[in-house]
Amino acid sequence: MDLLWSCVSTLFICTWTVQHLDFVWPMYQGRQNTEMRRLKRAAFTLLVPEYINALAIEQFYQAKESKQMFQDLGFHNWTLRHGFFAVMNGFPVRCPADNKMYALRLGELHWLIKEKLIVEFPDLPVCEEGRLLSYKDILSERGIREASKSDTLAKTIACIQSGWLVLQSLTRVVEGQDISPLEIMTIAFVLSTFITFLFWLKKPVDLTFCKVLEAKVSRSEWWDRMCQALSTPENRKDEVVKHLYGIGDFHINGQSQFHASCTFLLGAAFGAIHCLAWNITFPSRIERILWRACGVFCTALPLYYMSTTSPVILRLAKPISALTRINLERVKDALEQLEHANAKSKLYPVVLFLTVLFMLGRLFLIVEAFISLRSLSEGVYQSVNWPKYLPHV
Repeated sequence: MDLLWSCVSTLFICTWTVQHLDFVWPMYQGRQNTEMRRLKRAAFTLLVPEYINALAIEQFYQAKESKQMFQDLGFHNWTLRHGFFAVMNGFPVRCPADNKMYALRLGELHWLIKEKLIVEFPDLPVCEEGRLLSYKDILSERGIREASKSDTLAKTIACIQSGWLVLQSLTRVVEGQDISPLEIMTIAFVLSTFITFLFWLKKPVDLTFCKVLEAKVSRSEWWDRMCQALSTPENRKDEVVKHLYGIGDFHINGQSQFHASCTFLLGAAFGAIHCLAWNITFPSRIERILWRACGVFCTALPLYYMSTTSPVILRLAKPISALTRINLERVKDALEQLEHANAKSKLYPVVLFLTVLFMLGRLFLIVEAFISLRSLSEGVYQSVNWPKYLPHV
């Protein structure tokens, strides 16, 4: 029972407390309240934790890049927290014609300010709960940090609690004791959570205010020009509409190639950790075979999908090309041809079928990790003899 409780509480930390939701503005809170959104994100994280990892990595680099971008515009006190605040839709733009607020990406917000299409910031924005926060408080890093429902200390405590289970499991392996599939799966989630917490260390949690920016002209007067200047993809318009109605929580349509590449790479690593249970004890032979098959499949399929995107591969190829004669331009051309071929391929239904199998494989690993507890070896329930690792006379 201690094993089950320890793993379940750790999984809760890895799927619930790790969530850093973006804004859904107050007028749309009735459509999706915060707890329901967090519950859906937690369920999504349980099946595809690598997506949240990749989102955290991408948002971190966006926030980091924003420091120089906005400091060049005169915002000399702009910090990483401000960057995260902007990434999570904290600076919506309201247009005078339709009086609607639009969630813009950092580059788009930067372009509007650079082109002087934004009116001065309002002095006293009203937060969701009716409290007034002054412009100085919102713009300051301290104001954003204090309004956040979580801080660095809370995230550190969560990481320590999760890391304790990993330490116990690894120590038992060193001692030659058995380990359960549930512990293997939990370790995979813990490592995934460490990545997310690391890159979201400065991201605010559950903020209740946003800072509305007033546009000088209607959206129709600047949208097309901005899209042309920033080479915005076609599906960006749909993404803006989703944010407008408070349903764009996962950014599926708007994810970048870098985000997609990181998702697939981290997904393969997450599946590979499950393969560490290759030779451990299962209640039956068929369960061991299915676990192995699902582990290999959930490792191999993301690697294939990653081969259809170029950013991560090109970054990995750079240090290799410095030591060899590999031509990066040829690698880039080959990746573009492969990407084009996949987009036009008649095998799309097969790819869709494989994706469904992937999700079923992930689901099986979760279910099997729990039902395997019905029949495990006694070594799984043995505790670590910690005193023998302590120095003594």
